Amino acid sequence: MSWFNKKEENQDPKDDSQKHYREVFKIKDKFLINYTLETVNGEEKGFIVFIDYENDLDYVEERDRVGWTDEDNENFSRYVARLQKAEATPALSISERQLLIFKRKLGVGYVLALQKNFAAIDKVINDALAFLEQRNTEAARRKFLESGGVIALLFAAIGFIIYYNGCDNKWYYGIVFGVLGAYTSIWTRYGKLVFTGFASTWLHYLEAVSRLFVGVIFAVVAMFAIKCGLIFSQISPSTELFAYSLVSFAASFSERFIPSLIEKFVNNNLEEYEQKTDIDNE
Repeated sequence: MSWFNKKEENQDPKDDSQKHYREVFKIKDKFLINYTLETVNGEEKGFIVFIDYENDLDYVEERDRVGWTDEDNENFSRYVARLQKAEATPALSISERQLLIFKRKLGVGYVLALQKNFAAIDKVINDALAFLEQRNTEAARRKFLESGGVIALLFAAIGFIIYYNGCDNKWYYGIVFGVLGAYTSIWTRYGKLVFTGFASTWLHYLEAVSRLFVGVIFAVVAMFAIKCGLIFSQISPSTELFAYSLVSFAASFSERFIPSLIEKFVNNNLEEYEQKTDIDNE
């Protein structure tokens, strides 16, 4: 049984006040936003805005709307619809605590609508949605960096172990530094990465793994470039391992390193082919 379900089971009123308004409005609230009660002709009348045990924002109105015009009722229906639309905004990445804060912020809008204070509701909705957007983005970035960080830490440990044990296979080090370079690139561009927070957790993990995998591909291509003599053609055997590691890190760190290298390679070979063709034609 999950923590949420355990908490859901305990729905007893916390005090006499909560027990009283629950009986009047016939509800079970998880979190109270606001309520009003007044005695009219021997009956208690009013309204309540609350969050239920399914984390849904709701209200109950047990009163006559004295002094409300048709325009007031139309405005009320329109703004309630806007509040419900805002509440339906996806919140897949945030915690339950942050979700409750978002619902509490929107709940103020229901209170204002029930009090006919329609002019202030737009700001309440905008503030609540801005809060949700920021929390969604933060949660998505955290999952993205955490998943990539675990993999980078694992490869760093592998690199340390193989170096400590005297392994001199430069390809292993190239792959390790390819992962580290890709993760470093992610960190340096952290503030520029755009996240909506609407995606599932697994999609964030998949994106992080994909970026690191592309970094490994770039590192391997860079090592092939060294092997072919396209770069670092004059390196001594004693520094070859470090050259492979450095170039692998740079290739995975820079998004333009490998594309520029490939473009240069293609252009050079194209020029040689054209020159050879011209000679043959002559």
